[in-house]
Amino acid sequence: MEKRYQIFVSSTFEDLVDERKRVIETILNFNHIPAGMELFTASNDEQFEYIKKIMHNCDYYILIVGGRYGTINPDKGISYTEQEYLYALELGLPILAFLHETPYDLPSKRRDDENRILFDAFLKKVKTGKMIKYWSNIDNLTSSVLLGLNYEFNNNPRLGWVRGGESNSAELLKQINDLRLEKETIEKKYMEVKETLHENQPKFENLAEMSEVYTVRGIEMDENGDSNFYEDDFDFTWNDIFKAIGPHLNPCVKKDIFEKIVKCNLGYYGFEGIRDECIQTIRIQLYAQGLIYQDTISGSLHIGLTQKGEVYLLQIMTIKTQK
Repeated sequence: MEKRYQIFVSSTFEDLVDERKRVIETILNFNHIPAGMELFTASNDEQFEYIKKIMHNCDYYILIVGGRYGTINPDKGISYTEQEYLYALELGLPILAFLHETPYDLPSKRRDDENRILFDAFLKKVKTGKMIKYWSNIDNLTSSVLLGLNYEFNNNPRLGWVRGGESNSAELLKQINDLRLEKETIEKKYMEVKETLHENQPKFENLAEMSEVYTVRGIEMDENGDSNFYEDDFDFTWNDIFKAIGPHLNPCVKKDIFEKIVKCNLGYYGFEGIRDECIQTIRIQLYAQGLIYQDTISGSLHIGLTQKGEVYLLQIMTIKTQK
């Protein structure tokens, strides 16, 4: 029974037209249903009531934030975008938030300097109690949206939509629930076996410490379509590398998806990619450190976080008290 999810895309409008278009195309290519105000923006309470009806039928909520806070509802004192976000919270929709890395460095026409206080308060609210992802260009935004949705579909499935002619009888629902329980049991046993294997993973000596620097080299296509290897060096500590890609490895991903994650999260704007030998060095180094595991599943190499990797990621990414 093929299920399709309806996904609400929320953002300010005029400054993010291209980003919204690409994200909506990504959702459509993923065979799911995007929803949003593409024909008009929410600018009064009557239209917002219509938006609420649409959101009520959605399974997931995507929030894209650039540098603008958006049109403010004079009756509420907050923007319509923030109203949508608060209503998504009220509905209990899974929220995927994508915030621009440097919103205050965007061109003035893409910022809301006059609403800076409200904008900062909104960002703080969005960052509280949930995982967020930062973006700097359309390409890494759409890649992050795709990865985020794929994770939610697998780990937080929703009601979704099915064709009207397909059966949804009680017996079929019971079979689905039985399969779900069986899947959870198998996954639990798999994780137990996996951890046993990882405990016996070979240990390596004289590995670079996580605070040490590794040099990543980029690729750019020249005007003839040929790859140019940059001589410029991009230095990251192993901690920086692991923080950038680690959150995307739970659950495990295929090797080709792992490579896309590395390119997306370590790539610099203006570069087509990262040299393959750098990507493979990163994979092997993190494996040798015991932070990731590599398993062959159905003939494909899968990569995920070990228990050690999950614990270490929490150590380096959690915010510590300033007291």
